[in-house]
Amino acid sequence: MRVLLLTGFFIILFSSAFSQSVDELKKRKQEAENQIKYTSKLLNEVQKNQSTSLNRVRLLNKQIEQRNSVINTISGEIDLYQQLIENNTLAISLIKTDLTTLRKEYADLIRLAYRNRNAYDQVLFLLSADNVNQAYRRYLYMKHYTVYRQNQAAVIETVQSLLDEKMLRLEEQKLIKLQLVNDTKKEKAQLAQEKL
Repeated sequence: MRVLLLTGFFIILFSSAFSQSVDELKKRKQEAENQIKYTSKLLNEVQKNQSTSLNRVRLLNKQIEQRNSVINTISGEIDLYQQLIENNTLAISLIKTDLTTLRKEYADLIRLAYRNRNAYDQVLFLLSADNVNQAYRRYLYMKHYTVYRQNQAAVIETVQSLLDEKMLRLEEQKLIKLQLVNDTKKEKAQLAQEKL
């Protein structure tokens, strides 16, 4: 349970830092793409006028520089998503371990409850007490045991839903990373074409 709380705290802490970094990288990427559009427009205007070939070379160099900036920004996003994927994979592993332990403990509780399921055994357990005080303590123990078993089932259900959510998020992050890798390939192909 302590690992679960620690994992939750770690995930919340990393998520806020991650979102700020991704937003910053996306902003830089957008600025670089806007610069590329602007220099492309200027290149088209300069291309009409052959006498300004020096300006054309400068603009081409500027566009190549901006394209490199876009590629570097996308690479930064890929690195962030890779780190997030690794962290979520670790969190999933820890949650799976916790879930296995919880299920084993719950199975042991169910086995014990099954062995003592007979109401006659419970009444006998209460009546075999040496005094009323001991009988009352035994009653409280049986009641606490039943509540604990029910709580254990609820905890297992909660941890399972957390695990399912984490696995879904991990798949989404892998798809985003794949899209970013494809974007990088397109930008590099465009860069190679511009350098010709």
